[in-house]
Amino acid sequence: MCSRFNKIFKILLFSVAIGGCSIIFEEDISGEIVYVIMPADGTLTDLQEQLFWWERIDGVIQYNLQIVNGRFSDPYALVVDTNVTGDKFQIDLIPGDYEWRIQGWNNYSETDYFYSLLTIADTTTVYEE
Repeated sequence: MCSRFNKIFKILLFSVAIGGCSIIFEEDISGEIVYVIMPADGTLTDLQEQLFWWERIDGVIQYNLQIVNGRFSDPYALVVDTNVTGDKFQIDLIPGDYEWRIQGWNNYSETDYFYSLLTIADTTTVYEE
């Protein structure tokens, strides 16, 4: 009986050692804030190529970045829903109004989403003579 218990204990210990350690020892990041570097909230630009950049948070494995055309409360279209391991994401956007949000997460917890607005101005002007 004791031998059987030792085998089960060793199997559990081995399982935790190879796969579960990150869950046991990962930080609680639920109170952390993702600080955005660019684009700043309310940015109005005519540049269609946009770099989304934020400060890294210790303990975050990946960031979930979502961009919608319109607002999350009433989206016209989902443009991006992706996980990013770094602190930057680059994309070309057509002229329009966008809302985007970023959230950090690990296997234990996640931050709140940080929301921001962005407008890409339409620079194509039709001149009539």
